Amino acid sequence: MLSTTSCRANVNCREKMATAMDEEERKLQRLKAAVHYTVGRLCQSIGEDHQKEFSRQVIAAIAETTFRQCGE
Repeated sequence: MLSTTSCRANVNCREKMATAMDEEERKLQRLKAAVHYTVGRLCQSIGEDHQKEFSRQVIAAIAETTFRQCGE
């Protein structure tokens, strides 16, 4: 039978792990947003140079591919 102290320690440990995972998820989302923003700006610049327009779907696909290739 587990003691009350060890149960509290387990709960506390799980809470800390969840908090750490939440922080990692937030960092990952910020990084994805930064990649998406950068890809969008690059597509806008290249599009202006060549009188072309990139759709939001194309920008999202390029950003997602870039993120995955960089070792998600």
